[in-house]
Parts: sequence; structure tokens; C-alpha cells
Amino acid sequence: MAWTAVDSPLITLQDINRGQWYEHLEIENGNVFAYVFNNYWWTNYKANQGGQLTFRFAMTSGRNISDLQAKQFGESVQNPMIVKVMTGTSPENGISKNDTEHGLGKKLVNSQSFVTVDGEGVVVQAMMPARFTGGTIIRLREMLGKASTVKLRITGIRFNRAYLCNLAEDKISPLSVNNKTITVPCKALGLTTVLLERS
Repeated sequence: MAWTAVDSPLITLQDINRGQWYEHLEIENGNVFAYVFNNYWWTNYKANQGGQLTFRFAMTSGRNISDLQAKQFGESVQNPMIVKVMTGTSPENGISKNDTEHGLGKKLVNSQSFVTVDGEGVVVQAMMPARFTGGTIIRLREMLGKASTVKLRITGIRFNRAYLCNLAEDKISPLSVNNKTITVPCKALGLTTVLLERS
């Protein structure tokens, strides 16, 4: 079973923690205690808090849940994808003039991915307009704890240059672009930022 706390990440297993600091914890029951308020100590914290509040938890199960699957489940609950529905009208082919100008073609498809990651354990953390240029930022996260090199296949975005950047979006080095596919090195358990630009 994979379990995650959405609003209150401080928990103890089996019993209420009374200050024992174990090097190894034997799991003998399935009790999970969530400290929904951080008021376990009597200094700098209010001992009681009132009002109507909601604390959410999520869980899933399976025959086998890998560490990567558990992380992906937690990520999907903590940071769900935000979707905005856009509609367009065209009596001829169902697309707008704006769509045609941006290279989406003569016919709409049922689904399309802007970014496809070819590499295990690396997920797209964020995709957004660049802060300092007219480009696009793609942020990747490595979740298996292994340094790797992945390929990003980009569709729906016009670009001809790609750069490896730091989190502040400063360019570090150019990345090879081959037919809208980019080879990107990713550090173990790290965040990798890619900038796409069009000349």
C-alpha cells in the first residue's frame, strides 16, 4: 500500500511517538498517527487550535508497489495536473486561424503530448514560459536515485535551440537537438531545467 498525507506531513507509525529515537523500527501493526497540528512541543507553538479544518490523506494498493510508483503516486496527489479547456470554432476543419498559425495543422487530434520523456524514473515536474526570454522551460525530476540520460521528444512547441540551465534559468550549456528530440543528463534525485528557444 502507498499512503500520503496531503496537508499534514508529520506522522508516526504504530503508536504515538513519545521521544524514542529508534535506529530501526519493527512494523508490528498498521497504525498511522498524523499530527495534524505541529503542537507537540510547548514552546513557540499554540497548544490548542480551533475552527473547522480539513486534512486530506490518499492511499492506493497493489500486489507490488515499487519505490518509483510510490513516489509517482505521492507526486500525483501532492501536485496534480492543472487543466484548462480551450475551444475553437472553424466550420471547415474544426481549428481556428490561431491554431493554424502556430503549426497545429489542418486537423485536430484527440490527444497530444507536448513533452514525452524516454527514460525510466524521470518525470516532468513543470512546464512554463521562461522568465527572461520568449522561450519555454521544462523542469525534470529524477526519482529513482540514479544518474541517467534521457531523451525528450517535443511536439507542439516551435524551437531550434535547447540549453541546460540552473533553477534560476541561467544557461549552463547547449543541448543537442535532433529532429525535436533532446538528450538531457539528469543527476540522481535532482532537478534538471531545460530551456527551449526559437531563433
